[in-house]
Formats: sequence, C-alpha cells, structure tokens
Amino acid sequence: TGSYDHTIRLWDVRAPAGSGSIMEFQLDGPVEAVLGQAISRTVLGAAGNVVKVFDVAAGGKVRKEMRDHQKTVTTLFMDGTQTRILSGSLDGLLKVCDANTYECTASVVVGSGQGILSAALSKNNSTLLVGCVSGEAIVRK
Repeated sequence: TGSYDHTIRLWDVRAPAGSGSIMEFQLDGPVEAVLGQAISRTVLGAAGNVVKVFDVAAGGKVRKEMRDHQKTVTTLFMDGTQTRILSGSLDGLLKVCDANTYECTASVVVGSGQGILSAALSKNNSTLLVGCVSGEAIVRK
C-alpha cells in the first residue's frame, strides 16, 4: 500500500490480523502510485515526478530512480507481456520503460496532452484505457 505519509508498506496476507506490515519503503513525497513486480521481487513507488524501484530481496534498497516525467506520476502498470512498465502523469504523457533495465524506451502523448489520472492496458496489449483530469476516458485500440 502507498500513503500520503511518504511510505509504501508491504503486507503478508498470511500473517495474523493486526501483525502490521513486513517491510516499509520511504519516498520523498506523498505516494501516488504503487506497482509490485513478483518476478523481479521489486516494488515501484511514485512520489512527485520520481518513480523509485525498491529491491525487496535486498531489504528495500533503491535499485533505480526514474525521472522521466515533468509532473506528478499518477499511475503505474505493466503491459500484457510483463516486459514493460508504463507510467502516466499529470504532464499528459505515458512513458514506456523496459521492465529489466528500467530505461525509458518510448513516450506517448494521450489525447490533447491533458493530465493522466489512471490508465490500464488489456492483457493482449490491444486496448489502452486512460482516465484524464478533464473527466474524459480515452480508449485506444
């Protein structure tokens, strides 16, 4: 879970109720988006225009900081092949990053460049849905 108290908390659903989180990660601002990657054992968190990649297996060490957006990152998600991480921002851009290197490989303007609040991609990568600050929902096939 991500919080406006600048933390991401990792929970074990098998633990007894009330036992608390099993790991915490600190960010430099309120957490707007969180994405877990089970295969690489990482957790990504967005605060402001920075996305941090935390290595769970290494006790929460920051593996990478991505600074590809100009404004607050509001959504993080994987493509259907689990090889790319996509981030959406109030700058109106969707950034596509390699899930292994965390390097940005593409940038896409959605609609008229209005701020992005949320986005998702179908499992076969054929349909993109974006929710914008204006209240508009954009569907691209």
